[in-house]
Amino acid sequence: MQPGTARRHGGQSRGGLFPDGRPAHAGFRHNFSWSKRGGPRKPPRQRHRLSTRKYVATFGPSPDIGVQVKAAACELDADPARPAVVLADGAEWIKKEHQRPFPQATGIVDWAHLWREVRHAILTAARAKGLSEQARDYQLFVQRTRLWLGSVDLALQGLRDLAKDVPAESLKPIQEAIRYLEHQRAWIGS
Repeated sequence: MQPGTARRHGGQSRGGLFPDGRPAHAGFRHNFSWSKRGGPRKPPRQRHRLSTRKYVATFGPSPDIGVQVKAAACELDADPARPAVVLADGAEWIKKEHQRPFPQATGIVDWAHLWREVRHAILTAARAKGLSEQARDYQLFVQRTRLWLGSVDLALQGLRDLAKDVPAESLKPIQEAIRYLEHQRAWIGS
């Protein structure tokens, strides 16, 4: 009999022992359920959003997205002077298209794209250099912290240092991450 079996039978055992020799019914007085944990449950808190959001997409040419974004923004807020933020993966066409409807907008590279690029470079270098798990995790921690705080120069220096002594066949992801950070510098917060 498995240790959790007694729970399925209303706290009663059908006999038998746990693997350590204790009786299977020892310690089980009631069935345990997360849904019955002490009185009525409060309704879950509603998630508050700071602002209403609109998402747009197109299979058409890139200028179509600029028109859609402008229309969605007008639908959300009649004040064109309100600060706008463009969150993107850093693709050049997005940078170009957001300039028409929102020339004053703040551009930000989304974290998932940024970290995926840098993380891949660190893991490749760690594997190629034979770094220990602890050294690899330290590099991930340091670079993640630097980028999260907007310290792009320190992150670039860290990647360049990590690239030293990496075999030529493993350098490509590191060089790509360095180019990505250099190219996206203005869109990485500080």
